[in-house]
Amino acid sequence: MSVAAEEGVAAGKALAYQWYSLAPGASSWAVVVDSGIYSGATTDVLRIASAAGLGDYQYYAQVREDGAACYTASHAVQVEDTATSWTGTGWSNGLPTPVSRVVINGDYDTALHGDFTACSLEVSAGSHLKVRKGNVVTVVYDIINKAPAEHVVIESDANLIQLQDDAPANTGPVTLQRNARMKRLDYTYWSSPVTGQNLKAFSPGTLNNRFYTYNEWDDKFTDINPQVNNFTAARGYAIRASNLYPAGSATVPAPVQNFEGVFKGVPNNGVITVGVEKSTAGNGHNLVGNPYPSNIDFYALADHNAGVIHKKAYFWTNMNPNPAMQGSNYPTPVAGVVYYNNYAVLNGTGGIPATINDVDPSDSEAIKSATPTRFVRPGQGFIVQALNNGVLGYTNAVRSSNAASVFFNNRTSGSDEAADRFWLHLKTPLNVMTTQLIGYLPNAGPGFDSDYDAELPVVGSDAFYSVLEDRKLGIQGKGVFVQTDVVPLGSSHDAEGIFSIHLGEREGVFAEGQPIYLKDRQTGAISDLTKGSYSFTAGRGINEGRFEIVYQPQTVLSADGTAQEAMIVFRDRNDFVVRSTYHRIAVLEVFDASGRLVYRNLPLSVEARISGDLLVNGLYLVKTELDNGENFVRKIKK
Repeated sequence: MSVAAEEGVAAGKALAYQWYSLAPGASSWAVVVDSGIYSGATTDVLRIASAAGLGDYQYYAQVREDGAACYTASHAVQVEDTATSWTGTGWSNGLPTPVSRVVINGDYDTALHGDFTACSLEVSAGSHLKVRKGNVVTVVYDIINKAPAEHVVIESDANLIQLQDDAPANTGPVTLQRNARMKRLDYTYWSSPVTGQNLKAFSPGTLNNRFYTYNEWDDKFTDINPQVNNFTAARGYAIRASNLYPAGSATVPAPVQNFEGVFKGVPNNGVITVGVEKSTAGNGHNLVGNPYPSNIDFYALADHNAGVIHKKAYFWTNMNPNPAMQGSNYPTPVAGVVYYNNYAVLNGTGGIPATINDVDPSDSEAIKSATPTRFVRPGQGFIVQALNNGVLGYTNAVRSSNAASVFFNNRTSGSDEAADRFWLHLKTPLNVMTTQLIGYLPNAGPGFDSDYDAELPVVGSDAFYSVLEDRKLGIQGKGVFVQTDVVPLGSSHDAEGIFSIHLGEREGVFAEGQPIYLKDRQTGAISDLTKGSYSFTAGRGINEGRFEIVYQPQTVLSADGTAQEAMIVFRDRNDFVVRSTYHRIAVLEVFDASGRLVYRNLPLSVEARISGDLLVNGLYLVKTELDNGENFVRKIKK
């Protein structure tokens, strides 16, 4: 309860407050003092932790300006204890409401009796409360559990939400379940929704040297002793699967197991902070997590910490086997075996899955199950990128019960809110599928923005991306959609063969009929991806400059766009191909960034090839003179 007042004398003494209470049947008012029940007794806001036993109590405040003798008294208010108890068969005083003090005095199962919202929640000794998958229990203030932790269970994919950051501290441990599907040697990024959970007790079958924290300064992991360390709220941990799981072989993969993770402790609530780093040597990557027994909205978290982190998160998956997840150059070949990117990525434009093996691009549910959304489930750890050294702050305002969330690694589907965006899939001859996202949002711009553009964690053996300046983007967020926009694409291939590009999900204007054309500058073909996939042959290595996305057919492209196509330059594996559409190339010259001529040729042909072995890594200008006297300049990067 609160009181508002103004000074009687301008620029006089500061106002002071004192609250008083009157018990039922009492003849005099008593001074309220801060205690286990009361806080703020000498402020303008008096907080009462629980109304239990305070029914019909009255309260008023004295507002003082010049000592206790100079005051104005507020009106008195009477507390009504709107308690309702679950007896095991029904509610004693009607269904709970947001102002109800709820006491569970029997066994309550949300699958049988439904969700509820309470002002405060108490579970009495000997009683049980089970919040089932898909159900939500919401509490405005505090939670008191007088029963054993095993009696209060929040199942995997259930939500226990609290609303007030300044609520009294929760008391009594609960049990939160978090299921995952893992194979031996798989890792999952975990974060605890409770206080007091020991690392080893959470995953007892994991070897002691396979519990890790993340180093920002070198993008590597350091093992942590799980026997003497508990989870820290909002900190993420990489934990390997149980070593008791059956192993695979060179020809047969290890079987997937159901891991039933159990967190036991007092549920986290309110304001939670965790330090993040951005060192001179590091990239600002920090492994953090969801600290609550409910989903969180990552976009709300990023907005709340706009000066601390980018609106971007990386989620480790086990889509692809990989024995080493260390370092910023991950993944790299190990013992001659090529591995693929295992990170799913989310930013302000949307999410993309990690590279997926043996998935049909038309299987939208399988793809969605691996694609992160803005809603992050309990127990989930993820990597954020810090802008500077600082503190990442969580509040109850970022909590959510939205079901459109994904837990990695659990293969559960979800979707995000609609926008003008679409997903593109590249399928390789070995049935590896990699995905990129192109989106149009008012807050995004034409240049690189870490909140809406996401570079690939690494260009793996098979990668698919859009090109912005010299960046390879798994997600590109652009401004408001215009039909004249052009999006250059690039790819990397592990082996020569026949590849195909498929259009995935579409939202916004693209779901309403806007065509999406793939332009092959090498062949001159333009394919409407909304009508089917496009197949092509490519060699091993990087392929850039060949493909681009346009939104108008060739016949309505601008004159400027058509003129530029008289000369195209694209990358074919290690080499660069220069092709003239109408006339032979008489002179071909390549200059480095300093203006020095590094290559010259007189091809007298409509096509010429520049060997990549002649160039060191860097930017170059390719200048051509045609046999009709026209000159063109193109920029390339090796």
